[in-house]
Amino acid sequence: MQDHLINILYVEDDEIETFWVKRSFEIMKIANPLFIATNGAQALDLLRGTNGTKRMESLPGVILLDLYMPIINGIEFLKILRADPILRILNVFVVSINHEDKELVESHGLHVSNYLQKSINVKRLMPAIAALNSSWILCDDLSVVQKN
Repeated sequence: MQDHLINILYVEDDEIETFWVKRSFEIMKIANPLFIATNGAQALDLLRGTNGTKRMESLPGVILLDLYMPIINGIEFLKILRADPILRILNVFVVSINHEDKELVESHGLHVSNYLQKSINVKRLMPAIAALNSSWILCDDLSVVQKN
């Protein structure tokens, strides 16, 4: 059913992590447009078109979110996102190095789609990106079904 590529928004302040995610997309030939924000404030600006930032042409089908960032961290970002009547429906995958983050997010009731373990080891990262690729294809297919 997928007749177009969904936007992916990666919210991560670590340049090395961002490099490896971009590299994994290239290696695996994932053609989805990948937008990068280095903190929650930048991500919100991309999503809303605020503070002089051009709004994304279409909302992302998936947000990959680090929790530990400056300005607006991942938990604060999720709270703002879930309170927004337009943005609350977005699929968020938490990308974290800390296994306890799942409990942290769940304790706040912030409804994330899944959790991805961070790894600079590309051999461990690529299977996780492949699994995410399957997930966001499914997310996009489901949204097409819901619209019809």
